[in-house]
Order: sequence, then structure tokens, then C-alpha cells
Amino acid sequence: RKVSIRIYVNDARRYYTFVLTEYSTCEMILGDMKKSGIIDPQKTTWALFELVDYFGIERPLNHFENIMSVVEGWEPKSNNYIRSKWQKGVFRLQGHSLIHMKDSRGGKSKKDAHYLTLANSDVYTPFEPLRGAPTRFVFGLKSEMPMQMFEKPDEDYVKWFAVPTLDSLREWLQVLRLAK
Repeated sequence: RKVSIRIYVNDARRYYTFVLTEYSTCEMILGDMKKSGIIDPQKTTWALFELVDYFGIERPLNHFENIMSVVEGWEPKSNNYIRSKWQKGVFRLQGHSLIHMKDSRGGKSKKDAHYLTLANSDVYTPFEPLRGAPTRFVFGLKSEMPMQMFEKPDEDYVKWFAVPTLDSLREWLQVLRLAK
């Protein structure tokens, strides 16, 4: 099976069409782009990002990720709504799970609750400011399950988090992507 997709380079004005097979990985596509002279073959810092326009988020794809699987997981647009209600909370990462800590000072408690498992989520950042966010340092954890599986997809499909500083955002993104 083959699928044609557009891959945009740097911005939404310049794109190239690629034919994907069920075996196409990010590394293979980047290699083809270098061989074709689309991107500089001397630079090793190129990456492919999945952009989910519906939620205004993006994430870097791993070099080994199967691009056909990513494309097949895309949801059709239905309504463009982002919940702007924010609740303050303290979280900690424990293995592959995000734990909601009931003690706002950060101490462990028997009341701490499992919030979500990273094995079923991908880490994204918005490419435009998220309306209603308490800070501009925001990331989202989007479920890998189909949107139709959620009773309230506007609230549950992407879980949004805001942190106070750019450094803490970078730290959370790095730790979450490594823990995945």
C-alpha cells in the first residue's frame, strides 16, 4: 500500500510530495530529502514534526517511527475547540506514569493519584499561544487512542499542562520524551 503526502520544509510555503509505504520511517524520508538536495546533507540536526492542526500542536517524530502509522492515526476535523479552563496541580513522573500529587507542596501522600500513562500518550507543544493558559510555557499529552474513544474529547483527548518558566518547560519535555 502506498500513500502520497506533502512534507513542508521550514514553513507552510515550501513543500515536497513523498510516497510512503508501510515501511517508511522518518530516517528513510530524511535520507531521501538529503539525497534529493531538499535539505542540507551536511547537517545532522534535521527532524520531522507531526503537526496536528486541529489542536494547534506539534511533536518531533523519532527517527525510527513509521510515518504511515502516524498518518493513519490522524483524526478528521470535527470542531476546533480547546478547553481553556486551567486547574492548578502538582505532578511527578514515576516510571512511565504521571502522578497527580494531592499535597501541593510536593510531598508524597497516600492520596496521590495516577493521572495517565505515557505509554499511551505523545508529548506535543502548541505552535500558537494557547488561549486561557496561565503562562505561555505549555505542553500537551495527546492520547494515541482514537478520539472517538473519549466521552468528552474536547477535555480528555489532549491533557494540557502549563509551567512557570521556559527552563521548566524544556526540562518537562525532555524528561517526558525520555520516559516514553
